[in-house]
Amino acid sequence: MNLSNARYSLLAAALFLASCGGGDKDPNAELTKLKAEQAATQAKIADLEAKTGAAKTADANSAVPVSVIKVATQNFAGYLEVQGRVDFDQNATVGARAAGTLTSVRVQRGDRVRKGQVLATVDASILDANIAELRTRMDLAKTIYDKQAGLWKQQIGTEVQYLQAKNNYEALQRNLGSLNQQKALYNVVAPYAGVVDNVLPKLGETVAPGAPVVQLNSGQGGKVLADVSEA
Repeated sequence: MNLSNARYSLLAAALFLASCGGGDKDPNAELTKLKAEQAATQAKIADLEAKTGAAKTADANSAVPVSVIKVATQNFAGYLEVQGRVDFDQNATVGARAAGTLTSVRVQRGDRVRKGQVLATVDASILDANIAELRTRMDLAKTIYDKQAGLWKQQIGTEVQYLQAKNNYEALQRNLGSLNQQKALYNVVAPYAGVVDNVLPKLGETVAPGAPVVQLNSGQGGKVLADVSEA
């Protein structure tokens, strides 16, 4: 006889003795009887669980999974999304210096340009015609001046004729230089080396002096500017 069977026999004997105590039910006896029944039932359950492994399964099901990490010092990074703009040390809008129709746009957004590079041109056909006419007149004036200078060296003709020819030729030279300077105003030129941010007008549009044509930044010393709330 093993220990479990002996335990069940003792509990059964106790129940038998309690039941033979008389017809009138004693509350204490009744309580003792119920406790004995409960103990017998629990003992039986424990024995069956030990045989079937149900107790281990119940313990496994009731287990809470946990994990362990090593505590270490590290940087905490927080992120905030804001809207801003990129600014450079040199950021300018290059405008037209003469009125007229935009006849060429030689750059596009993202192009790198050098200082003095022509970015766009304004129609200067009328000025070109004036320059061509002036060159013709100047060529004739030079021919007359050269002849008068040769005659004057030979003491032929008067000094006034020589001086008039010289003065006329030099005056036309100055006029041509002035027109060439005006012609340069019809070119939109990069004031410094950089990157084209945007081209504002389209080819064929009419521009006025000072009208913005190209947005240009130096591409150096860039920084991002944004307004961040203190909240």
